[in-house]
Amino acid sequence: MKNTSGLKDTNILRLPDGRRLGYAEYGDPDGKPVILFHGNTNSRLLYGLMPGCPFRPGLHLIAPDGTGYSLSL
Repeated sequence: MKNTSGLKDTNILRLPDGRRLGYAEYGDPDGKPVILFHGNTNSRLLYGLMPGCPFRPGLHLIAPDGTGYSLSL
């Protein structure tokens, strides 16, 4: 699903030890940051599957992949 807020659902942060952390951003880019952690067998894209934005306004949602899932290694 396309992220219509202007935020990207595919981001990679390179960590100092060489590993990488994949994450998605949803909601208000200028909002208060909130980190969403998914359960096993899901990924950062889980929250983008929800139609519209079911979250409270004024939140900048950051959803990382867990270690070993999707883009995180």
